[in-house]
Amino acid sequence: MKSRSNKFWMFDFDGTLVDSESAIRKCYVSVTSKLAPARVSRAQTILIGPTLDESSREILGDSHLPLLDEFKQNFQCEYDSNTVFETLTYPQADRVIKFLHGRGDKMAIATNKRSGPTKALLKYYKWETFFEFVACIDQFASDKTKSDMVSRMLQQYPLFKKSFFVGDTLTDGYAAKNNKLNFVKAKYGYGDRQNWDDIPVYKSIDEIVELMLI
Repeated sequence: MKSRSNKFWMFDFDGTLVDSESAIRKCYVSVTSKLAPARVSRAQTILIGPTLDESSREILGDSHLPLLDEFKQNFQCEYDSNTVFETLTYPQADRVIKFLHGRGDKMAIATNKRSGPTKALLKYYKWETFFEFVACIDQFASDKTKSDMVSRMLQQYPLFKKSFFVGDTLTDGYAAKNNKLNFVKAKYGYGDRQNWDDIPVYKSIDEIVELMLI
């Protein structure tokens, strides 16, 4: 019998492995209520997944953009100290991670989430030993997009050039497309209503447990 070859996986974090929408939105709304109450309705509906800088700019709009630095500082303080651990893992995520690791697959994370809360959550879930690397957008000042960050990590970890990229938003789709990775679309995440016409999708999944069958 032919032995199976180990697979490589690169995961987004928010909206893919963890359901952070409620906790993040709670902080966006709280900070907006204090600094720019006229923009609360935007904070209540913003897509979760882009970087803190991108989301903060969209919430504030041109009229309140001078508050950008103060807004981000307030968000980081509130989220990192009080709210981050309200984040839930998706059902079966722990099982899937341990299953893939147990059969010898190699896994990594590439996320727009900042490194502090990402690594705090990985430690909280006892997941930190399962991943070959964890790449966060604030670790590399020259990387402007997730595509740039993924490209950098593929240079450092060339075996991941054959990995599946699992994510839920267009940012993830373009990161996979631009780096010639097979994209697995997590329909249970936050970006299913985005326009995916430009993204080649290897497979769409309704639940993370479906990865065990790829």
